[in-house]
Amino acid sequence: MAQSSTSGTSSRRHPRDHDTSSITSSRIADIAEWEANEALRQRELEEAKGRAAQMEKTMRWWSDCTANWREKWSKVRNERNKARDECKQLRTKLESLLKESSTNRREKRGFRNAK
Repeated sequence: MAQSSTSGTSSRRHPRDHDTSSITSSRIADIAEWEANEALRQRELEEAKGRAAQMEKTMRWWSDCTANWREKWSKVRNERNKARDECKQLRTKLESLLKESSTNRREKRGFRNAK
């Protein structure tokens, strides 16, 4: 079988539909759009950095606040525990003195009755 000369693979020619000025203006428009998008991305990045910095300040503030709260309540707890211990000691001393007083009263009564 012989191949025909019109096999569908004719030489391809690229007709010049666009002239050089339209290609150049298209590229300039693409560059301008890219620069505008880049500027937008830069603004968004700066805003994100600002929000991150504010979040860091807020986290630091909460951390300081929490540390101060812990320190305050640690002191209060220590004072409470000291007061409890002092109360226990005073209660023990009171009980001891009440027993001693009761013993002294009995002895005093015993001396009165013996007279």
